Amino acid sequence: MLSVSDILRLLDKIPQWKALGELPGRMAALEARLAALESNGNPGGNPDPCPACNAPLAFKGERPDPVMGAVGIKERSFACTACGYQTQRQWTASDGYI
Repeated sequence: MLSVSDILRLLDKIPQWKALGELPGRMAALEARLAALESNGNPGGNPDPCPACNAPLAFKGERPDPVMGAVGIKERSFACTACGYQTQRQWTASDGYI
């Protein structure tokens, strides 16, 4: 008859079982990264400041690009938090801003 320790030893030889054991740590790391990204107040992820006054640009929304939307390109809108300057940038999930 197999004991629990025997079963656990057998499971430890299976690569998928080892990967399952690593998931809680990986999940915690991903949640921490997500919290850090969301805490910057800019879900659009625009790293560039306003070209007019150098203040941060705030994400306003996104929509499919009028020309390239059919292939997955989005158009993201931003507005300056200080002077009101507005701009749009093309974005893809795989490449970021293009």
